Amino acid sequence: VNYLVDKQVIIGYPDGTLGSNVTLDRASAATIITKALGIEIDPKDKPSFTDSQDHWGAPYIAAAEKAGIVKG
Repeated sequence: VNYLVDKQVIIGYPDGTLGSNVTLDRASAATIITKALGIEIDPKDKPSFTDSQDHWGAPYIAAAEKAGIVKG
């Protein structure tokens, strides 16, 4: 976990916690995975999932989808 924090793959919450007891949603998982794998993110990209078009994590979900990591 410390390695991922040092590499800014995971950042956590403003109060300094990582939210280890919080359910990981698709956007958060896609963000962590794409950052960990060094996948390039285009901030303008949108995933094919209709429920994620305007979500904050849309570019990360789109990148994970393009890489074959997530499917809808």
